[in-house]
Amino acid sequence: MPSNKLSLTAISLYICMAMTACTFTRTTPEPAAARSFQTDAELMARFTDLDTATGRCLINPSKRSSAVSYLLNEDAEELMLVNAANQTAYQEKLDWLNRMAETHSLRDDVSHIVYLLYGRTYVRTTGNEATFSLTPANTAGKRRYAHLDLYNNSEALPSVHIVAPSCVRSQIDIAPTDPWEPYIFELSYRDRTDSTPVSAVICGIGPASQHILSWISHDTASAHPWYFNGKTLSAKDRSCSISIDFTE
Repeated sequence: MPSNKLSLTAISLYICMAMTACTFTRTTPEPAAARSFQTDAELMARFTDLDTATGRCLINPSKRSSAVSYLLNEDAEELMLVNAANQTAYQEKLDWLNRMAETHSLRDDVSHIVYLLYGRTYVRTTGNEATFSLTPANTAGKRRYAHLDLYNNSEALPSVHIVAPSCVRSQIDIAPTDPWEPYIFELSYRDRTDSTPVSAVICGIGPASQHILSWISHDTASAHPWYFNGKTLSAKDRSCSISIDFTE
C-alpha cells in the first residue's frame, strides 16, 4: 500500500508540473530593435482601421484581429513593441494612401471610395450622384460574365461590356509585388455608351487578398447593360497586379 500511494503521488506531481509548464509557456516577442519591417508591418496591418468620419486609414490599438485576442490581448501587447523606425515607415505609407484617397474623393466623377484593409472591405460615399450603389459582399456569383486585368506598368485602359441583371458582383484579387506598398485604382461604370462614367476608387495596403463588391444599379431592368473601365492610379514603381471577375 505505501508503494501504491507513493506512485500515485509521483504521478500527480508529474501531471501538475506538466500542466504548469503548458500554462506558462509563451512566445517572447522580439526586442523592438531587432524586429524587421515585414514583421512589424504585418502586425500593424492587423490594427489598421478606417475612421469613417474622415475617410482616413489609421492604426487603431483598440482594434482586435480575432476573438482570441480579446481574451489574451497578446496582439495589443506586441503592438507596443513595434520598432519606432518601422512604425514611422508604415505610417508614411498610410499617409500616402490617405492623400491619394482624399485627392480622388474630390473628383466630380467619383461616387465611392473603397478601402481594402487586411481582409476587411470598407465603402464610403463621396456625396456625388451615381446610378448605382456599392456594398461589400461575402461570396461571388457562380456565373462569370467577364474578366479584367489591371497592371501598374500598362498604359492600356481595359474595359468590359456585359448584359446582366441589376446586381453584378466583382471579385477582386490583389497580388502586390511588395505587400507593404499601398495601391490605388479605379473602376468606372456607365449604363450606356454615351453616358458619363462614374467611378469607384479602390485603395489598400497589405498582402495578397480577395475582396468582393456588389454593384447594384438603380435601374431594375432584368437585362441591364454594364460598361466597366479599369485604370490604375498608382505610381509605376508601386507594382501591383489586380484581377477582377464580374459575376452574377
